[in-house]
Amino acid sequence: MGRWHGLCMTSSSRDLPWRDRFAMSGWALLPLRLFLGFTLLYAGLLKLTDPNYFDATSSSSVQAQMLLAIKRSPISLLISQAAEHATLSGLVIAVGEVAVGISVLLGVWSRLGALGGFLLSLSFFLTVSWGTSPYFFGPDIVFMAAFVPLMLAGDGGVWSVGALIRARTMREAGLVAGSIGQVAPANLAVVDRRVLLRTGGVAVGAGVLALVVGGVARTFGGRSASETAGGAATTSPSPSPSAKPSTSSSAKPTATSSPSASASATAKPVGTKIGAATDVPVGTAFSFDAPDGNPAYVVQPAAGTYLAYSRVCPHQGCSVDFTGQEFACPCHGAVFAEGTGDAISGPARSPLQKYQVTESGGSLYVV
Repeated sequence: MGRWHGLCMTSSSRDLPWRDRFAMSGWALLPLRLFLGFTLLYAGLLKLTDPNYFDATSSSSVQAQMLLAIKRSPISLLISQAAEHATLSGLVIAVGEVAVGISVLLGVWSRLGALGGFLLSLSFFLTVSWGTSPYFFGPDIVFMAAFVPLMLAGDGGVWSVGALIRARTMREAGLVAGSIGQVAPANLAVVDRRVLLRTGGVAVGAGVLALVVGGVARTFGGRSASETAGGAATTSPSPSPSAKPSTSSSAKPTATSSPSASASATAKPVGTKIGAATDVPVGTAFSFDAPDGNPAYVVQPAAGTYLAYSRVCPHQGCSVDFTGQEFACPCHGAVFAEGTGDAISGPARSPLQKYQVTESGGSLYVV
């Protein structure tokens, strides 16, 4: 029971009534700590176990999201450098989220962990969430604000492994909390050194355990996920190029659902050629780069009707996927209609950007 008390609260707060405890910063911030710690840990492990996260041919990969963010982010120069080493950058992000989650959740170097969480959220705000309107629709700015109180106050010794380690180390040294001012600085230095080593050992051990769990989950869960991804790719005419946001020619979905059959075979084609009409069987999608630089899809919902849409989700700029009947954003769950590009569910409020596409002589052109 004594160990549990040492983990949950400092000795000074142990005898206080519950009403007074909740007035202390450590107890007041505990729900926020638990939420942020679990969320960051879960987000990091989710990235590590996602077979598409490090797959450059996937539209939901870290590289694809970076390439989309370059077009609108105020730190596009930094993102372009990171995109050249997308696997390393993605690994740093995922492992960083795991480290922050463990730090905040367990109360191990809580202020440092909160600073890391703030910087991660800031990087997401300047990339993924940048341009979200109104600004409060983006979650990253909320996470930034949520980490500030933890940066200032820390865990307050409540449910803190770090506080437990310090209390034990002081007891082993024959010290008590009330006598700190009477202890020689040399003895305090020894205590601080032991606390640092022990806390670091706990942090490293917890981090290794979390990564091992993530690795095991990736080995077993990632295999079936990749098979699913492979099966889904067969529904689209261009499996690997279509997954890349920057591969293919330029073309954009038609907003006006103009039938390609209406184009005259003898007339000079108008627009930029994006591929052959045979590349887009009915019910499938073909990926290309639009003239404005955005990745796009052209679909053929009915024979002779070609539509083209930007793959950039209007919610937060993630790259949408074509599921065979609709467009779905893998980041936040927005869904868009195949025939119109309108948002039909999820957080997006605007439709996908549309492009006019025509067919002439067996080829598709974006106008």
